[in-house]
Amino acid sequence: MKLIFILGPHRTGTKSYAHYFQKYFDREVHSFHQYGSLRLVNVFSNLFLSKLITEATYKWVLKKTLVKHIEAHSDKPIYLVSNGFNFLAVKYILEIYNDVKVVHAIRDPRTFVISYINFIDGRWQSKLANRMIPYWHLSGYRQGSFSNQTWKSFNRIEKYVWYWCYKNDFIESNYGNQKENYLRLRLEDIENGSLRVGQLAALHDFVGLPFQKDYAVFFDKKVNESRGELLPKWQKWNKNQAKKVYQICAPLMKRYGYGFEPAWVELIESPVNAQK
Repeated sequence: MKLIFILGPHRTGTKSYAHYFQKYFDREVHSFHQYGSLRLVNVFSNLFLSKLITEATYKWVLKKTLVKHIEAHSDKPIYLVSNGFNFLAVKYILEIYNDVKVVHAIRDPRTFVISYINFIDGRWQSKLANRMIPYWHLSGYRQGSFSNQTWKSFNRIEKYVWYWCYKNDFIESNYGNQKENYLRLRLEDIENGSLRVGQLAALHDFVGLPFQKDYAVFFDKKVNESRGELLPKWQKWNKNQAKKVYQICAPLMKRYGYGFEPAWVELIESPVNAQK
């Protein structure tokens, strides 16, 4: 059995990918976005990265959740799970299984943070999880990147942008060195009609499934759209907000091809007294 993990921060198209493979390849693929025990994987991953549980405890949790789920769905050639929770877990799955491939799903951090905040605030379940469940997110202080004082000074946007950076860097650093088993996929290239067919063909080739051009129409309709309207498009951000985001994620933005629009460059380079 081949294992495919589509990993990335949330709001990177992971639900769409899961539904896509479920629709066109139900006979060949067990395709999942999220199931109940993955929420435990998420929390315990963050506890482990915060150095609050041992590696042995974390592996035990994975055995009782993710590994158990894989073994229960081993009757098809491919097991595929696509979500933002397994970014650390796959590192340990690689110790157990041989045929494992990682699709790194990325998205512009500016539209990511807009979509994520609006999605959370538009659904009571997500609002509850993000605000009430301990270690639903990784703390930059607990992880060791910042002092407690600095982390507390970050606003909500800054913390979520840091999550974007941390997860993307972790995924690329830990899985990107095995080129034959790693594929990076930008959401914008799937949404772009002129690039979509080529990107999907590369994805199918990577996964090992045949591709037909008419499959591409699946992505004409968005899945799991945000419903809230708390945060506007980045073109309406004030200069200070834009600069804070850029300071956190500039290296990865550039590496992934984001942030070169003239309007954005003007926004982050404008002096303090140039904007009311």
